[in-house]
Amino acid sequence: MKNLILFVLVLYAFSTFAKSDYSLQGTIRSYPMGASIDADLGHSLKLWKSNKNKAFYGYVRPSVSFKTSGLVNYVSQQVDIFPISFFGAYVGRSNGLRNLNELQGFDCDTVNCGSDLSKGYFGVNLALAHKQWVFLNLYRHEELSYDESSVKSFAEETSNLIVKDEDTLKSNTTVLGYNINEKIMIAALSVLYKTKEFNQESNMLMGLGQYKLGKLSYQLGLGKFKNRNDKNHFSGLFIIKWSGKKGLRLF
Repeated sequence: MKNLILFVLVLYAFSTFAKSDYSLQGTIRSYPMGASIDADLGHSLKLWKSNKNKAFYGYVRPSVSFKTSGLVNYVSQQVDIFPISFFGAYVGRSNGLRNLNELQGFDCDTVNCGSDLSKGYFGVNLALAHKQWVFLNLYRHEELSYDESSVKSFAEETSNLIVKDEDTLKSNTTVLGYNINEKIMIAALSVLYKTKEFNQESNMLMGLGQYKLGKLSYQLGLGKFKNRNDKNHFSGLFIIKWSGKKGLRLF
């Protein structure tokens, strides 16, 4: 908690000479079943800019975010470093409070579903665009540490994988989209998860549609989720996002 307070104070001081951004997002997924509300606040400091193309610049962005589904709650502190607006990396730390007794796809009598945890993580993001086409690739690497270290296995709710204490979870999200107009985009979405200790994988593949209306965006995805047992399940995804202030981030 002391680290979070210090980080927020640094973020506030940084805001006096940086460009702020904030957003609120709600997410619902049918398999693995779950719902969450995410709030994000950051401040971006521009490091350089191109005089020829306004879309080309570099920035650094510290941020704090909160995620809750009622029974699962996370608070994260993160720093993004983008040498150019469409390519960059981030590093952060997240602390989670979990109070789950049931979780779809797991036997919570044999696998721990409710232990609190902390995550150290980093990632690399890339966004490319050509005419109406958009390509995104988001790589993320997490080092997981659970409070009940004597327990042999834990349920990871997002990936639907079984992990150990001091385990590694990697994910890669790829989106290939086509902008029909300024408001509507259709896309193909792939999300791959993989753990180190048990060498398990899961994968989500969906067709995605997005509609923008002012500061609001709506996304609907339909497809399949292949779980750790190599079984395919129909899955639906709905996301509504309010971008109160965009700041310097392109995505």
